[in-house]
Amino acid sequence: MKEDESDKARDAFGMEENAFTIEDGRALKGYPRAQPDDSALEWPEKEVRDVDWELFVENAHFLFENREKIFADSRMFLAPVNIMSGAAYIGPLVKPTVGTYLEWWLRRGKEELAFFVSGSPLSGANASRSVAKDGSVVLLPKPGMFLDLVKEFTDAHKRYLEERKKYKAYSLLEVILRLKGIDPSYEDAVKARVLARRSTALEKTVEILKRTLEETKRRCRSWKDKYKTAVEPK
Repeated sequence: MKEDESDKARDAFGMEENAFTIEDGRALKGYPRAQPDDSALEWPEKEVRDVDWELFVENAHFLFENREKIFADSRMFLAPVNIMSGAAYIGPLVKPTVGTYLEWWLRRGKEELAFFVSGSPLSGANASRSVAKDGSVVLLPKPGMFLDLVKEFTDAHKRYLEERKKYKAYSLLEVILRLKGIDPSYEDAVKARVLARRSTALEKTVEILKRTLEETKRRCRSWKDKYKTAVEPK
C-alpha cells in the first residue's frame, strides 16, 4: 500500500499514525521514543526483578480491577513487568507487560491471576504461581502438560514486541502510583525501593554476623577454659 493510501486507511478507521491495536480491537496512541530501544526487552538486575515481583503480587488484583484505565493509556499498557518466568531446557520466557498480563487473564477467565511460570517440560513438574483473590501466592493448578502452559504464557506475552521498542512506557511502580493518585514525579522511585531492599538485606546480614561473632567468642572462651584446665598442674 502506498503512503497516501495508508494515510487514507488510517483515517478511515480513525487511527493515528503512532497507534497500535490491542487484542480487544481498540487502538492505543503510542508515545514514540527518540529512537527504537532494544533494551526495552532486556531483563534488569535481580534487585529490580525482586521489587517488581513484590509490587505485582501486592497489586495484581488492583491492576485487573483498573484494566479499563490501563487499556486507555499505552504507557501503562506497555509498562514492563520484570518477573522472569522460565522453563528447564528452554530458559527465560518472553518478558511480559502490564497489558499482556491483563489480556492473558481475561482469556484465562480464572479468579486466581497467574503471574509466574516455572517447571520442566520433560518431567512435567510445575512450580508456577498465581495470586489468589485474598492476595496470597499459591501454586498454579496444573492445567495439563506443562508445555501447554509455557505456550499459553509465551503466546500471550510475545505480542507488541516492536511497540515496546518503539513507544515509551511507564515503570510498573509508576503505573501503580498513577492509578492510586499518588504523585509519581520523582525519577528514582524504583531505585529507592531497590535501595530499601538492599538496606534491609544488609541489616539482616549485620545481625547474622553479630550473632556469629558472639557465638565464635563464646566458643573461644570455652576452648580457652578447657585448655587452661588441661595444662594447669593438679
